[in-house]
Amino acid sequence: SCNTVFYGIGADMDAVDPYALPDMSRAFGLGQPVDMPYFPSATSGVIPDPEWKRENINDGWATGDNIQLSIGQGFMTGTPMQMAVAYAAIANGGYVLTPYVVDRTQAEGEEPVQVGERQVKNELPLTDQQIVWIQQALRAQTTDPYGYGTSRLFGDFPFSISGKTGTAQNDRPNEGNRPHSWFAAYAPYPVDYGESDIASIVMVENVGEGVTYAAPVTKIIYQHWMDTYGTGMEPIDHRWIIGSRWWG
Repeated sequence: SCNTVFYGIGADMDAVDPYALPDMSRAFGLGQPVDMPYFPSATSGVIPDPEWKRENINDGWATGDNIQLSIGQGFMTGTPMQMAVAYAAIANGGYVLTPYVVDRTQAEGEEPVQVGERQVKNELPLTDQQIVWIQQALRAQTTDPYGYGTSRLFGDFPFSISGKTGTAQNDRPNEGNRPHSWFAAYAPYPVDYGESDIASIVMVENVGEGVTYAAPVTKIIYQHWMDTYGTGMEPIDHRWIIGSRWWG
């Protein structure tokens, strides 16, 4: 996690095409309603681009806007459900899905009826290799041998979790200016078990950094999930990951 690295990426993308990063963000489902059944919402968040800024701020686009967007700040806003959809797309190999609440219904004495169906909204405009690189980066966040990221929290976890913290700035004085704590995750790591089964977002408002609040809550949730649904899964030895960092 290094803001200055992404500043450079944002600036480079803006030099090539100021719409490139906004368009990629929208491909992940950001900046648009999730359209989840039973929970219709007009909340789309904001993914800014030159046209949006002219119409809403009455100002021209600057490279600094793309730099801010590259770390999820500036004019960009998003919801926990949008981020869960985005992380599920990374976990499943690139399919942006429409989430649903009810999987099956069953009346007394009758067979269950399948209600929820897998609906693919779009595929990410990425190659298979690019998706693998993103998966490896998120996995490295929880297993870094030098203790960076959230490896000090998840490094000894017996099952493979991939994820990333977020610390969203909050400029409201009546809330103490404390940031919102985020942690986005999925498990298990696809290489370990063939596919991922769960994606999640924990967001705690007005408390502090993601690693301090949202990440520990995520660990509790995933431990319960593994205890309940992952009883047949063999624990993972993290040493092979620690011995070969993904960018090495």
